Amino acid sequence: MLKRILLLLVAAGCLLVPAVAFSDSHDPKRIMPAEVMAKLSAGETIAILDTRTSADWKVGTLMIANAQRVKNNETLTQIVRQLPLDRVIVTYCT
Repeated sequence: MLKRILLLLVAAGCLLVPAVAFSDSHDPKRIMPAEVMAKLSAGETIAILDTRTSADWKVGTLMIANAQRVKNNETLTQIVRQLPLDRVIVTYCT
């Protein structure tokens, strides 16, 4: 758990944006790393999607534990269709 928290803090430089938590206008809602940490600490299950480019992903040395790699739009569509509708989905990139 501590490793996951540390990796999330490293990702703090990225914009963490839920892919499914839409407002009325269907725009993604921004969520800050501290909010993600609070949800994880409260035991909430969050889907974390690694949306970095292939080049960035290959050279990356830090990965968030249990994050799902999104290689392209088809992969993203498959992942999102399998997730429960009430789950917060957080994407991160470099």
